[in-house]
Amino acid sequence: MASSSSSSSSASHGGAGDAWLVSFADFMTLLFVFFVVMYALAVVNVSKMEQLAAVLQSVIGGIEVKQKVEVSISGAMPLGAGQPAAIVLDKFPPKVAAVFDAADDLTQQLKESGLEGQIKADQMVEGTLLTFNDKLLFRENSAEIVPTTLDALKQLAEFINSVPNEVRIVGHTDPAAPTDPRYPTNWDLSMARAVAIVRYLVDDGGVNPARLQAQARAEFSPLKPNDSPESVALNRRVEILIVNELAQPKGGVNPLQDSGGDAGAEGAAPPAAAPPPPPPPPPSGH
Repeated sequence: MASSSSSSSSASHGGAGDAWLVSFADFMTLLFVFFVVMYALAVVNVSKMEQLAAVLQSVIGGIEVKQKVEVSISGAMPLGAGQPAAIVLDKFPPKVAAVFDAADDLTQQLKESGLEGQIKADQMVEGTLLTFNDKLLFRENSAEIVPTTLDALKQLAEFINSVPNEVRIVGHTDPAAPTDPRYPTNWDLSMARAVAIVRYLVDDGGVNPARLQAQARAEFSPLKPNDSPESVALNRRVEILIVNELAQPKGGVNPLQDSGGDAGAEGAAPPAAAPPPPPPPPPSGH
């Protein structure tokens, strides 16, 4: 009897002592699963990276980037810090080359029109960038187009109509506050100037408005520091970007794709204010 009692007691003690192994095994299993999940999250998806590389290569079009080279009308100032660098392209798709050739023809025509030094063209990965001095286009502190520049805008419209690309018109100002009460801030002035160009291109130039965007940058994208009258004058400008076909999004222009002052040709007017909430109901009298 003593032997039976002793073995029974030993078995019961052994069972109780081994119970912790179940919890420990569960803990180790969960810990293993946790590290497997963490490893899976950290491992780079090679196939997705290859797809991304292929997309980037198609956007750039197999071009070779060399030293900065500008295609400019004589006397124009070079791009300043913070602006996309101009590049020289040894190889690019034929459609992109056609846009570049048309831009070169436009700059030559404008040069022959006596606008030397007031318009500059740069070839970049994003597209062809045309920069217009604000004095060429507008009255001082205004978005009214001066009549003397209508011939240049007509040639610009003909150039835009000759290519299928989307076009972004971006207004820039200097830091000085506008003096015209119609433009409370530089955002208003730069947007009004961009919209004025868009409206001319649509109404008088026959450009499809679905291809156009009007954007405002106010004084926040200067070509040079505003530390001299020459630099301040340089920063007051309108930029017209003829977007490369490979770099533009599928499905057309999205007027709201860029934050900040940005609108399509048909969305230039600011949104209407929301109606006021209805008055509360009168008391019931109970």
